[in-house]
Amino acid sequence: MSFSKYYHTLKYLRGDQFFHRVSHALKSRLYPVKPYRINTSIDFRLPGTASHFPLRHGKYLGGNKFRLLNIEHDFQGQIDWSYDKYGMLWTFQLNYFDYLLDESCTHEDAVRLMDEWCHAEPGLTVGKMAYPISLRTINWLKAMIRFGHAESRHVAAIKCELQRLMSNLEYHVLGNHLLENALALIFGGLSFQEQQWLTKGLHLLDQEIPEQFLDDGGHFERSTMYQQILLERMLDTLNVARASSMGKPVMERLEPLVMRMFGWLDQMTFPNGELAHVNDSAPGMSMPTQALSTYSRELSICVDPAPHPLGASGYRRMDLGSLSCIMDAGDVGPDYLPAHAHSDTLSFCLAVHGHPCIVDTGTSTYQPDAIRQRERSTSSHNTVVIDGREQSEAWGSFRMARRAHARILEEGEGLLKATHDGYQRFGADHIREWTWSEGTLVVTDEVWGGSNYEAFLHLAPGLDIEQKADGLYVAGPLSLTFIGAQRIIIEDYEFAEGFNMRKPAARFRVSFTGSLRTECRSI
Repeated sequence: MSFSKYYHTLKYLRGDQFFHRVSHALKSRLYPVKPYRINTSIDFRLPGTASHFPLRHGKYLGGNKFRLLNIEHDFQGQIDWSYDKYGMLWTFQLNYFDYLLDESCTHEDAVRLMDEWCHAEPGLTVGKMAYPISLRTINWLKAMIRFGHAESRHVAAIKCELQRLMSNLEYHVLGNHLLENALALIFGGLSFQEQQWLTKGLHLLDQEIPEQFLDDGGHFERSTMYQQILLERMLDTLNVARASSMGKPVMERLEPLVMRMFGWLDQMTFPNGELAHVNDSAPGMSMPTQALSTYSRELSICVDPAPHPLGASGYRRMDLGSLSCIMDAGDVGPDYLPAHAHSDTLSFCLAVHGHPCIVDTGTSTYQPDAIRQRERSTSSHNTVVIDGREQSEAWGSFRMARRAHARILEEGEGLLKATHDGYQRFGADHIREWTWSEGTLVVTDEVWGGSNYEAFLHLAPGLDIEQKADGLYVAGPLSLTFIGAQRIIIEDYEFAEGFNMRKPAARFRVSFTGSLRTECRSI
């Protein structure tokens, strides 16, 4: 790894973020987390809720068998809560305990699994991290409410966990991690009638909502998957808040935000209900938007059916007859937190008759390997690559060095024109213009500098390509005409159907000089 990549990664960190990363590393080495001391003499009454928590299915398979990230594993004997054969994210998922809300998980299963974790707690590392603590405490409390019973030893464990979280908030990570910390403290504060936790959680919300949520309702990490994950957690918190005498300040903060978040998700969802899986996003990792809407209505939070225009997130949407297009003319994410960002500036997704045809290739892993590198690369998105270089230098699992910054040049009725500076360090520029009228979307690329220009278009799995004439192709319900192409190659790529699930599909690699016009029509 070059010094340049480290420098261009670290220089974007906020000062307080850098300080907390150093202090967190020192604290972890000098003061390792100690096992907590259980005090079972706690006066605790199960909190009420305004509605039942939605159940999930498919993660808990009975006994000590789980299906996490689409990988099944049966521990048969004792559960190894630090099991890392399938990567760190799988280990995290095991420690989240959201499978306690699985339809197949009984009360007896939940009690046994929580007991196993408590027994193993003194020797754990991953399970004691603040992010798993945040999710696990909420899921344990949800399970107790679901089954209408709480064992005193588990209640005591949750209280110890939340006290531990208070001392280990993720200021060194920020972003969605710190929001999850805040929601766990609020959920715990409402459940235990613990004002200190509630006050701290509300303070974090007041600090982070203006920072993390953009004017169009999108979360600033610009991932549709994390938008859904955070939205579910906020609805869960509102579920408890609406039944609590301490819940009013929580509702005042979260209900308006939830409405804005739904508005953004609606714009990023195609007519058939599928998301545009931008940045780190994959099916099966979060509650679908329709299910979230149903949950919201059960809480008497009515989602505004009126369209909410996209804005600061940089995404734009066009609906014209049978075509629906989502365009990316914004930055990859916050400069100090590009962990879930891809090198995808000026990319787009297109649905025909409601079904996605030109797609984002998605995310199938967080492992620091060649697959992760490929899925974040420029050529894995529907944009232009100059001289085989990256617009933004994604590396490792969650790192990014130099990154493209986008700028909208012109926007109006039937028109979006934008550029970015990702290639300027190589003496090159790219401007992309989308225009739409009379059932046709036209994408025009203008490039200066460099010598080798390639535009990529990734098709959804199952679409067969047929060439009709020179530069004219048909893929399912979509007609594509390339004007100005020097060479058109049709090749395979791997589409991420979910984590650890990849499926072959076809893409266009179009070489051109100077200018390329791509016409998209439905047939």
